[in-house]
Order: sequence, then structure tokens, then C-alpha cells
Amino acid sequence: MDYKKLLNGDVVLLPLKGKLMGGSETNVISNQLNELLEKGYNKIVLDFRDVDWINSLATGSLIKWFFILRENGGDLRIANTNHKIFQYLTITKLMTVIKTFDNQQEAINSFYCSASC
Repeated sequence: MDYKKLLNGDVVLLPLKGKLMGGSETNVISNQLNELLEKGYNKIVLDFRDVDWINSLATGSLIKWFFILRENGGDLRIANTNHKIFQYLTITKLMTVIKTFDNQQEAINSFYCSASC
């Protein structure tokens, strides 16, 4: 799993790449999220454009990250899912918990918009 951190105001964008299988790649992301929280960043967008696959262990990590960010006054968004990932998130009903957007900018804007956006 490759990733890099991009900042957009107080929102951090993490473009992910490869497979989210719940192993070392999710540990790397967890460590990155902990560092971001320590620095006061609690609004995170995970860009799934280049994610090939996600399994149940990684899904559990996503839910954990969602609640940790919420407990710290922030939130988690997902952007750019391919068809296969979109179907997975729909079947697992993860989309009912974590807001999912078609692109990065919509996900970033969602942190700044009221319900009327």
C-alpha cells in the first residue's frame, strides 16, 4: 500500500494505492492517522482511486478510524471508489456510516458545507 499526505486547508487527503488487506498497510495508515491527530488534524479524506481491493479486516480498520476521528471532533470521508470498491462498500453498508463522494473536491468541500450544499 502506497500513500502520500496532501493538505487542503485543515483537511488531509490521503491518496491510497494497492490493496487494503488489513495487514501492514493498514498499520501504516493507522500510524499516519495517529500522527495527524497529534498535530491537530482530524478531518481526513481517503482517496480510493487507485485501491484495487479491500477486505473485511481493512473494513474494520476503516470503522475504527472513523470512530477515533469522531471522538476527536473530526470525521472521515472516502472519495473516488471504483465500481468494485463501491459495490463492496454498498454491500457491507459501510457507505451508511462513512460518507462517500465521487471525487476528492466533493469530499473536501463536505467538511465546509452545511446540509444545504
